[in-house]
Amino acid sequence: MGDRHYENNIKDYGGEDLVGSDGKLIDKYCTPLKQGIEHMLERLYTGLENEDDDNYSGRRISFLCGDAGPLALGAVVYSKLGNTAASADCIKRLEALHKAVCEDPSLPDELLYGRVGYMYALLLVRKHCGNDSIHMDIVLQVYKCVIDSGLHMSQQQRWKHPLMYAWHDKHYLGAAHGLAGIYYMLMQVSDSSVQKYIQELVRPSLEWMLTLQFPSGNCPSSLGSSTGDKLRGLLRKGYGICHGTTGNAYAFLAMYQLTDDKKYLHRAYEFGMFCIHQRPPRIPDAPYSMFEGLAGTIYFLVELLTPSEARFPAFAF
Repeated sequence: MGDRHYENNIKDYGGEDLVGSDGKLIDKYCTPLKQGIEHMLERLYTGLENEDDDNYSGRRISFLCGDAGPLALGAVVYSKLGNTAASADCIKRLEALHKAVCEDPSLPDELLYGRVGYMYALLLVRKHCGNDSIHMDIVLQVYKCVIDSGLHMSQQQRWKHPLMYAWHDKHYLGAAHGLAGIYYMLMQVSDSSVQKYIQELVRPSLEWMLTLQFPSGNCPSSLGSSTGDKLRGLLRKGYGICHGTTGNAYAFLAMYQLTDDKKYLHRAYEFGMFCIHQRPPRIPDAPYSMFEGLAGTIYFLVELLTPSEARFPAFAF
């Protein structure tokens, strides 16, 4: 392959047995993973306890880059570990965010920092801790806010499709800041009361967006973008999902699921152990969040325990 851009100090797969007949990692690999997960959970929960309470009514209310992600993850993991008190505390703090989410007109609607990111956190907890863990009324309040916001912008700017959204006054089309992420999340709520919105508002808006596709199937990053049809390369900062080691590791885990080639699982595992033993070269802006911080790394490490059943953060329910 020629000279590498940076040195690779991780030993590659040598044919070792990694998984048992049940599809789970064998004990030799599970034990250090579980120890690392427990240690990171302690750091995560301690960090959240020491956070200023004002942070929980601020801008970072989403699952991926905000406080809602670690709180949702804490609720799920502590529930699985049998610590119902800690799980209930995380849920209480997560639910407390919903009033600010619905009443703050300055909040965006997108997935990375906005309202549907918070809705994602609510749905994740309901999926893994039971529908009675968070009342559907809270989900529907947020859902209606997103619908009303999209209707208002579409009507105000005279778009032909029903729902339009912007972030920093720009109409993005992708999953993080754009329409794809918002439309996707609006379709994840299964309550019968939202079906009319999906059919009458979300579906025609999505069909309009698909008219903007390039021949490759990709869409431009935003309306009016002049960058064309481009692919992204390797991102390598810290150990987060967004632009770090965990994000790279998820690519290997996906390859393992697609090919059943254990060399990809070995690489994902080695990346995971690197995350456990190494400190990131820079402190993330949101050090406990799903995308930039500890919560996303923990999520990945938990999925490594049963790699054939990994769902990945974007498909967690």
